[in-house]
Amino acid sequence: EDVLPVGLTYVTGSFSNTSGLVPTIAPAYNIGTRTFSAGWSTFQPGQTSVFTFQATLDQEVTPNQVITNE
Repeated sequence: EDVLPVGLTYVTGSFSNTSGLVPTIAPAYNIGTRTFSAGWSTFQPGQTSVFTFQATLDQEVTPNQVITNE
């Protein structure tokens, strides 16, 4: 799981697997917990899976504000 930082709003339908091992549990975003998730039946050492999503900047974000994805 990965949490979308405060200050960003997820663009519906934009979370997807773009390369590597395809998940067996489809990529999903939970608006209530602000989390992205996906799952695999097996994920061997050395394998990779890359995801992308789009987000918009919230109006409350101020100039020079730092938004960190931890």
